[in-house]
Amino acid sequence: ELAMLGAKREGYESHWIKRYVEGCEGTGQCLQGCKKLRKQSTNLNYVPEVLERGGHVVSAAPVERVKFEGRRAVAVEGRFSHPRERRPGGRFTVRARKAVVIAASATHSPVLLMRSGVKSRALGQEFRAHPGTGVFGVYDEPVDMNIGATQGWASTAFREEPGLKLETLSIPMEMVASRLSGGGVALMERLRDYRHICMWVQACRAESKGTVKRGFGGRPSIKYGLDRADMLRFREGMYLVAKTHVAAGAKKLIPGIHGMPYELSPNQVDLLKEAPLDPRAYIAILSHLFGGCVMGTDPATSVVDGSGRVHGYEGLVVADASVIPTNLGVNPQHTIMGLAMTFADDLLAA
Repeated sequence: ELAMLGAKREGYESHWIKRYVEGCEGTGQCLQGCKKLRKQSTNLNYVPEVLERGGHVVSAAPVERVKFEGRRAVAVEGRFSHPRERRPGGRFTVRARKAVVIAASATHSPVLLMRSGVKSRALGQEFRAHPGTGVFGVYDEPVDMNIGATQGWASTAFREEPGLKLETLSIPMEMVASRLSGGGVALMERLRDYRHICMWVQACRAESKGTVKRGFGGRPSIKYGLDRADMLRFREGMYLVAKTHVAAGAKKLIPGIHGMPYELSPNQVDLLKEAPLDPRAYIAILSHLFGGCVMGTDPATSVVDGSGRVHGYEGLVVADASVIPTNLGVNPQHTIMGLAMTFADDLLAA
């Protein structure tokens, strides 16, 4: 409600996020896994449906490579791994009836194809993301951000210009402690404000691109950085979030930017207009990862076609965010599921 109030006072659109929940009890465990099983994640809907329709789920079975006969994908090979201890188990091969569908994420799908010997100049290219960071607002009254939805409010008013999405985000105490920084008595003093702190964040619709390569031990190695134009957007997002906190009544702000004061009073919010443009100065993350196996009609610049089929190969489909060729500027789960359904229909009709 504070974020909604702040946005209203600042004069921009905002809304409650439509969340896929049934009977939410506000335990604040959306990211960790809802204790009450109210969050309608795929383990509660799609997986049971697959089993009901006669499908099989093989768990704790990391796939290492796709097996080919000529240019046709015919199976996947891997090795079982103990789900808790990570001890390697026996090897396995699962053969495909119609096609092998890869959905290992924007970071792992390109590397899996590389390990499998797939040749494409575009493989691992065009990696994109939503870099983001947040500002803590400290209020006079208790906020208790970990009660209720982990993410319940958003604004897309700035999606086109400058290219941002604003959101609330609740994080557990251990993450708050790491974000506040410090140690010993100093950290304990800062944590006295825990119940009065809320975190609002910005996700940047960045134009910067990176690469995904096969790194040490065959694991993904990501190279990504923000150019000046994106850092200007990034800084603008911090300022917008901070202004919204002030409009909602925050008594102080904690921006978490190296080179800036640890705390800002409401009348110091404009200092964020001159915050450094060095990405290393920020406590930032990358969320909503795209690319690495992008869609397109030209095999020289894309990995898959409009049906997710890998150029130059038969029976090999990629159906995850790695095929998305641009930065959406919004959470991609609807796009991912829509693409997966479209690719599945095309595969069945072939």
